[in-house]
Amino acid sequence: MSVMYLKPEIYQDCEATLRGNGFTTNGSGTALYSFLDWNYYDAEPFTPFQKLFNELYLLNALSFADRYNGDIQTPPMLNFSKGKRVSNWQLLKYLECIDYQIEIENNPNVDTLKKLIEELKSRLISLIPGYKNAKWGE
Repeated sequence: MSVMYLKPEIYQDCEATLRGNGFTTNGSGTALYSFLDWNYYDAEPFTPFQKLFNELYLLNALSFADRYNGDIQTPPMLNFSKGKRVSNWQLLKYLECIDYQIEIENNPNVDTLKKLIEELKSRLISLIPGYKNAKWGE
């Protein structure tokens, strides 16, 4: 598999969208997902989503360097004030793209990303017209 080094804007937009839509419980970007260890992601001055996307950004850089036998150049910290909200469908596509570009296994950030993708898929499917009216067990 080839690895792309993703633009910072992708991570910034993901954070802005998760912070700015119904997936959060307050304006600080802290969601009450049962699968997230918010103690791990509680790192001032960053919100939990900012810490997650900073770490995923670094894992992408590490994967890129490892794949192409290059030296890792630590990327600059993301500037989350530049993030803009995207549609939930675009968010899902970005999250899947980030997941695909990280070749590091057994990492809690990657595990969180995968769970976040599954949660978003489930919520988006429930919004598709006809889903709620479809029969369950009949």
